[in-house]
Amino acid sequence: MVVLAHDRRQYLKGAVASIVGQDLERSEFEIIVVKNFLDPAIDEYLAEVHADSILCTDLRGAVKVAVGFGRCRGRVILVLDDDDLFEPSRLRTITKAFDSHPNLGFYTNRFTYIGADGRPLPARSLRAFGHRSPNREAALMIGFPRVADEMRSLAGRFPDFNVSSSAIRRELVEQSLPYMVRMQSTVDTLFFFSALASKYSILLDNAPLTRYRIHGGNMTLAGAGSPEVRLNRLLGFAKVADRDYRVVRDLVASSPQPFAMRTIDARLLVNQLTLASRDPGSRRRDFVRLLPALIQYRDTYPVRENLPGVLGATLFLFSPSLGRAVYRRQMSIV
Repeated sequence: MVVLAHDRRQYLKGAVASIVGQDLERSEFEIIVVKNFLDPAIDEYLAEVHADSILCTDLRGAVKVAVGFGRCRGRVILVLDDDDLFEPSRLRTITKAFDSHPNLGFYTNRFTYIGADGRPLPARSLRAFGHRSPNREAALMIGFPRVADEMRSLAGRFPDFNVSSSAIRRELVEQSLPYMVRMQSTVDTLFFFSALASKYSILLDNAPLTRYRIHGGNMTLAGAGSPEVRLNRLLGFAKVADRDYRVVRDLVASSPQPFAMRTIDARLLVNQLTLASRDPGSRRRDFVRLLPALIQYRDTYPVRENLPGVLGATLFLFSPSLGRAVYRRQMSIV
């Protein structure tokens, strides 16, 4: 278990406490905290709960995961962002899943939203994620060689989003390390595509076992600040994601699974649409170029699950200023 923290101190003890409070014997899991600061109170707490603390000043979250993995000994690797929380039964559920399915490579579970204060937050209060309501469909297991036929069913499940909801087989992390150290942050996407490009199976659990915290510093949402500050933050994240997805594509390129390449190409296209929507310098021709390509990938889950964004982009074809005004509203927290 790797816990990541960069600069933020206010949530870290709560994140670690949600691991310590699991209904699984403490001897069954390890806790490795990778952070870029020293704090006497936090460090004392980590020592009390027998958590291994590593100081890492690298700004990239992906590198922090790689550093933490170097200290891991377990067969299954989990990552928890410092601002998220685990439900008490999560580790036991994951252990049972990997015990029951010897060929399981990647696991992800449903999550619920909480605010900065830790209280439940309805998905409808998040305009940017209003269409990303927690999945309530039945659990889904997909595996080689049937994965290609089942890819459409992943739409709306967001399998490569939120690393705090995932768990991955150690061998897949080892194979992805050369790519991970080239990335900045989107380890969740790397983990999922590492499994997708392999012959291991993937389990999408509908149990809500992770709490995803929404606060002013979120990168994948608008966060705090003026509309211009929020838009610039989101634009910066989309640029980071574009570079990271290209690294993931390099990993997938070595796979014999053609549908995996098609899927990461679709993920890149959707992110390019997001970039154009957020960039104040984008023009109508940028959307004219992207939309036909997206239509070609309409059967892939990245396009299907982001259909509201794809349809919203058509506004830019009529009026870029109107499209940007609508997008600004949608990216905010109510």
